[in-house]
Amino acid sequence: MPITFGRSPADGGLWNAEPHAAKQFATPSDGLSLPLGDWSRPTDRWHIVVWWPSQNDVDRLSKVRDGYFGHNVYAYGGLALKCGPNVAAFDASAPLRVVAIEREQNRVAMLWPGTRSGNDLAPRFVAIEPLRFVFSTPPAGHQLSFGSNIEGKDCPAVELADWQIDSTFSLKPPPASLDLRRKLQALHAGLTRDEVAWLLGYPTDFASRDKILHERTWFYDVGPRFSTTVVFRGDRIASFKAPDIGTVGL
Repeated sequence: MPITFGRSPADGGLWNAEPHAAKQFATPSDGLSLPLGDWSRPTDRWHIVVWWPSQNDVDRLSKVRDGYFGHNVYAYGGLALKCGPNVAAFDASAPLRVVAIEREQNRVAMLWPGTRSGNDLAPRFVAIEPLRFVFSTPPAGHQLSFGSNIEGKDCPAVELADWQIDSTFSLKPPPASLDLRRKLQALHAGLTRDEVAWLLGYPTDFASRDKILHERTWFYDVGPRFSTTVVFRGDRIASFKAPDIGTVGL
């Protein structure tokens, strides 16, 4: 089913859009326009979050390349890299060498905010012309338990909206003191925000890293049974609630 957008906003950014069915798509007996919605919630209207790159920042791609091209980056919470339909996940300590960064002209991608290790249950958004980061083959010993062959032309890679870069990559490796593979099991009261980000990634929030760092509560939305909530007092965990762990606090 084709989706048609009006003219993109010059300043870009995230927009909450309400879709409408095209004329003549379907006409009820009363002749009124047909609202789009979830059959299980007939009174609710659909909303989709759409991101556009800014048309006013023509040097944005050059700035991103200057900051990341040719460098090793480390992904908060780990990273799922793709090559065609194949996907492989790597832990946060994997040094990922950036070998290309391109703006994907005339492409629309369905992405999600927050941690990027195969988070298929997170809230989604539509990214218009996202950035594509291409990496050299990650070193052995960092691949997680699931994955497949991701070598190929312009691979492995990940797609990101511009606002996600700072909450996805760090140019510095994670602290050696953290047991990254334990993830949720490594949470405990007193951990810093930075340590939580390395273990779990940044939360599934439609916000920049700078804004997230000032939020008292971090929510990782991966479905009702698996979501995690972390509450901070200042820079450190005061309490958290996680699947199979329950609520823990000072």
